[in-house]
Formats: sequence, C-alpha cells, structure tokens
Amino acid sequence: MPRCDLAVPVGDAGFVLGATVTEQLRTIRGRLFLPTEHGERLVASLAAVGIEPPESPTGLVEAAAEVASHNHRL
Repeated sequence: MPRCDLAVPVGDAGFVLGATVTEQLRTIRGRLFLPTEHGERLVASLAAVGIEPPESPTGLVEAAAEVASHNHRL
C-alpha cells in the first residue's frame, strides 16, 4: 500500500487510548508452538475489545508461520 494511502481513523482506540491486543508465539526449531490455539485466542481477544481481525485465525497463523520460517533462516 502506498504511504500516502495509509490512514488511522480519528476514533481508533489504539491511536486515541493506546489500546492494544497482543499474542506471543514461541517457536521451536523455526516452527510455531501451538499455532491454532494462539490464532484462536488472538481473534477472541480482538472480538472482546471490538476489533475486527484483518484475517481469519488460519490466515493469522499462516502469516506468523511465514515470518517464523523466514526469520529461522537468518
């Protein structure tokens, strides 16, 4: 996405209040530990604070696995 198209809504809780939702994943030999459980918990946490997840739990896990795989090669 071009930088000029980026925007944060004025009422965004993360921007206005500093609200965040995080989930930490461990890796073992470059593979995510309990990825399905983490993805489901992250989506549930987002729903609890009224944030629509950008991806399904599976999509979030796939993205995290791609990052972990890339970083493991470093």
